[in-house]
Amino acid sequence: MIAPFSRIAKRVVHRLFLADGLEAVRQPDGDPIVVYNERWQRDHTGPPPTPHYTCTGPADAVTWRASMKHPLDGRIVHGEGRGKKEARRRACAEILATWPLP
Repeated sequence: MIAPFSRIAKRVVHRLFLADGLEAVRQPDGDPIVVYNERWQRDHTGPPPTPHYTCTGPADAVTWRASMKHPLDGRIVHGEGRGKKEARRRACAEILATWPLP
């Protein structure tokens, strides 16, 4: 579902509410900002799909990988990072990069 334009810091941005409870904001320069929208979770029935996390590497340099299903085409998207949140945000940025803008 795509919400209307909103103004953040006096700039018009695209604000997308992805199907799995992610709020994604794309700025005019194309740099996406993706945040997890917990309010969406409370306002809708049923939990949104959560990413599947895997952990690799030695104990002092752990790398997390988040695997998520793309809401539009169903393919699996991956993101890697030093923590679960960073890995999830990178996977979400991959989803946002292919999301059609209005």
